[in-house]
Amino acid sequence: MSGVDRKSRLDLGDLRDFLDRVVMPVARGILTEEEFEDAWVSLEPDAFQPDNSVVWVRVLAAGEAWAHAIWIPGQEDDTYVGLAARIADSLQDWIAESGFGWGQLRVAQYRID
Repeated sequence: MSGVDRKSRLDLGDLRDFLDRVVMPVARGILTEEEFEDAWVSLEPDAFQPDNSVVWVRVLAAGEAWAHAIWIPGQEDDTYVGLAARIADSLQDWIAESGFGWGQLRVAQYRID
């Protein structure tokens, strides 16, 4: 684990912790209060490899939905910091192409405890 606390890694048995400590701070750190509506995390079967599961993150903002398969089995970086950076990067791209944030280059301001 190379110095990373177990509580700072994705635990498939505790997705609520991942939602509260990673997804919500990132989403709220890049979306305005008026835009942000909801966020959730789910563990779903992999469409290509049914024996595996994928962690999906979804955000609803200003009436538009974003979804990203944030983790798949075998993925090396399962740290909260690494996953937060990937969520922020994907949300940044999505917002720039959305109806409410078209053309805007936003940078997520968040802290992962």
